[in-house]
Amino acid sequence: MRSIKNWLVAGAFSIMILGIPAVASAQYGQNDPYGRNDRYGRNAGYGNYGDMRSVIRSLKTRTRLFERQLDRDLDNSRIDGTRREDQIMSVAHEFRNAVDRLNSSDYGRRDDKVERVLQLGSQLERSIGRSGMSRNSRAIWSDIRRDLQVLGNGYGYNTRTNRGNRNGGGWGNNTPSWWPF
Repeated sequence: MRSIKNWLVAGAFSIMILGIPAVASAQYGQNDPYGRNDRYGRNAGYGNYGDMRSVIRSLKTRTRLFERQLDRDLDNSRIDGTRREDQIMSVAHEFRNAVDRLNSSDYGRRDDKVERVLQLGSQLERSIGRSGMSRNSRAIWSDIRRDLQVLGNGYGYNTRTNRGNRNGGGWGNNTPSWWPF
């Protein structure tokens, strides 16, 4: 009888110890699978001032790195010294300047500058798509593309289907603006 009592006490204690983390995690709110909640469960999603500011800072750093790396890649490519290289570098330089202007602007007055950055990013992506880029350039551009998608989504642009064009809906132009998905 005594050993059954000891087993029951040990089992209850084990269940209590295993249940403490579940109780503690319930205090922080629901976990958002897309990472839009901060550690206390509050919505810190895209469009939030601090989040957009960090995306723009990241974009600024990456565009400077990308411009230098792209210049090195084009200098070692078959289009070195051609008019096409000059055009690509001109768009890359204009893109970096647009990101710098976006970074230095007021938070509330960024819509036109965001649209310009998205347009130049799309133009740059089309122009570098046919040129030979190194693995480093492709990796940096992939990060820039991700930042542009976050930036566009935060300002109401559908960057997946129609980059640079605003729409009120979620996935396509045919969904109403109040549609939740």
